[in-house]
Amino acid sequence: MNENIPQEIQKKGISLQKFGTNDIGWTYLNALEVIDYLKNNYHTILGGDVYKKNGNGYTLTYDNWYINESDFDKSIQISKNYIDHYHEQNGEEFIYTIIYK
Repeated sequence: MNENIPQEIQKKGISLQKFGTNDIGWTYLNALEVIDYLKNNYHTILGGDVYKKNGNGYTLTYDNWYINESDFDKSIQISKNYIDHYHEQNGEEFIYTIIYK
């Protein structure tokens, strides 16, 4: 679900298609860029998943966040906070998918 994200940002993403999902994963800094783009274009974030670098691939960690409300500003803040905290606690070996509407 990344059709609304500009191609120049999409190029920075990591396709997870060969790992069984059509999602795009984002490194920490690129995830923050995607969130800023979604904020500037009034897309509400619904949540996301975390994947860990595993050799030449990625494995779902089963860590995720979910926003059970449609508050636009809160969805942006919760998502940024989750990714910031996860990155601080776990480092660079992770990518994040972002689900939005």
